[in-house]
Amino acid sequence: MSRIILLFLVGLAWPGQGQFMNKYFGMVWDVNKPLSNTEFIKNISPLGLKITYREFVNQKFSIGVDLGFASYEDHLEPAIYVDGNTSTFAELYGYAFNTSLTLAGEYYFLTDKPVMPYVGFGLGAAYNKYTMYYNIFDNQDKVWGLMLRPSAGALISFGKNSPLGVITGLHYDYATTKSSDFDYENFSSLGIQVGLVFKLK
Repeated sequence: MSRIILLFLVGLAWPGQGQFMNKYFGMVWDVNKPLSNTEFIKNISPLGLKITYREFVNQKFSIGVDLGFASYEDHLEPAIYVDGNTSTFAELYGYAFNTSLTLAGEYYFLTDKPVMPYVGFGLGAAYNKYTMYYNIFDNQDKVWGLMLRPSAGALISFGKNSPLGVITGLHYDYATTKSSDFDYENFSSLGIQVGLVFKLK
């Protein structure tokens, strides 16, 4: 992380040389913290992946698509659970798996530096699968919803002649994937991402 910060600061001070890419494809590692219904799942998940594609419509704006995956899990110690007149001694395992496909765009504050800070927004579809395992049984709910994703970060180039770059940033995900079975009115999370981008001509 300290190397990324150093590269960011050096890039901001680097003399301008014009835009460093016209389009790119990226593979991004995504770490997420669930914010909604943390009684079911509260653990930070490092099991996130985002595949991204962008084209610059001009020097300030890019537009493209993101395909994202994130897996969350949590564990509750064995206890007696009561439902009406029935009591069960069980060890609970909770899982949530999220898939999203969004149309996304970014505005870049600097376009002639190796480091290009941006703010962005994504809008699309989300699919969530919630599962609870207890003893030999399970309960599952699969729901679709709308995904909203504001973001901010930086696109970092290694130079005009390099085919590689780095993307890093923060994002907030809000999905209308309501599940009455699992007490979710929505599914929201806060994420941090870092990944490689491959410049395309």
